[in-house]
Amino acid sequence: MKRIVAFIVLCFTCFTLVACGETNYPGNTKPKYWLSEDNTIMFYFPAEAGRGKAEGRYLIDEETIEDIILEWNAKTGVVEVMTSGYKKIFTANTVTDSNNLVCTFEITSQEEGYSFKNNITFKWKETVNFECINNIHHWDEVSTNKVEGTLQEETQYRCVVCNEYKNEITKNPQITEFVTFRELVIPYDYFNQYVLNEADYDTIEFIKGCNIVGLNPNTDFEYGRLMNWHKNGETFKNSTTLKQVRNIDDNIYETTEVIDTGEDSSVKYEQVENGIGFDLYQPDDIMYVNTFEKGGTQTFMIDVKPDHILYLNTASIKYEYRVYPGLEIVKVSGEYDDSKNRIDLKNVTFEVTYIIKNNTIIAFLFQEKAINDAQTEYTEITKYCIPYEGEVHALPKEIVDELFDK
Repeated sequence: MKRIVAFIVLCFTCFTLVACGETNYPGNTKPKYWLSEDNTIMFYFPAEAGRGKAEGRYLIDEETIEDIILEWNAKTGVVEVMTSGYKKIFTANTVTDSNNLVCTFEITSQEEGYSFKNNITFKWKETVNFECINNIHHWDEVSTNKVEGTLQEETQYRCVVCNEYKNEITKNPQITEFVTFRELVIPYDYFNQYVLNEADYDTIEFIKGCNIVGLNPNTDFEYGRLMNWHKNGETFKNSTTLKQVRNIDDNIYETTEVIDTGEDSSVKYEQVENGIGFDLYQPDDIMYVNTFEKGGTQTFMIDVKPDHILYLNTASIKYEYRVYPGLEIVKVSGEYDDSKNRIDLKNVTFEVTYIIKNNTIIAFLFQEKAINDAQTEYTEITKYCIPYEGEVHALPKEIVDELFDK
């Protein structure tokens, strides 16, 4: 009688499991494929492996996948998970919901060096590209193209497994591969060699009618600008500009180098020949290339023209003057409140020296400091222009041809 009762209970239990869709062996439900919810483990049941035996894969890290072997006790649902070399990884009790195609692992023990969660839920998938879902692809090159406005080359790849595409920058030239930027050296000695005498406004007023060599694009000159911006005792930004212009056999050559460091760092090189030019500009890791046409007079010297300087609303001002053989030297210095044009750095002191020959300013040195009321922030700007008959620091033709694929 006891045996009959036990048999009835067993049958009822089996019936209940089947009715609820639960079984201890997922191979009875679906042979392929079972994938963990976090996509790090998958397994399936090859037909040739035999009952209770499964194969799978395990994501060790972002770049490494290991083959695994799973062996089930189809009656108890206990599974042993091992490496492909049959070294034990963990043991788990399993329950499979056949209706919802879900298999749950409850890990009862795992070997040292592993840190699996106590419970792992697997869901059935019709197909699984295990490497691809873990972002490990098998890429095949499709095409390579230049990125417009730069010298970058971008290559497109296609995964031969999942057909996903990706683009990568495979060539990214830097501006320093083409241009050697020079240090800006302010030619103080060029101007400090002259000793001047204090004068009045009437003596130096004639400079308002003088032209500046650098404003004429057809003359030989070198122009430089240095700006240091300080905040709370630290340099916030530094900027230098070096421009050189030569007229050689009626051909006008011009090169400009600009270096900005600190906030919004960048470098720029510009080269112009007879009004046709190009520039290389690199504000970050990408170098941009551009071509342009240039004409008219230079505009970067407007704020140092004598008519601008002499019309400043200065609180105090000093004029100095002296005649040297073939030259006249004028210096104007002072301070003023520039609230009309500046919000914070409005307290300005300045000094500008002009070297005049034949009623033309052939050189100047301009220095300015602008500071806020609290004296916690200020800028220092120095500009100069001198005659230049030196070398044209232009890029060789073969490099220009390379830049523009000529």
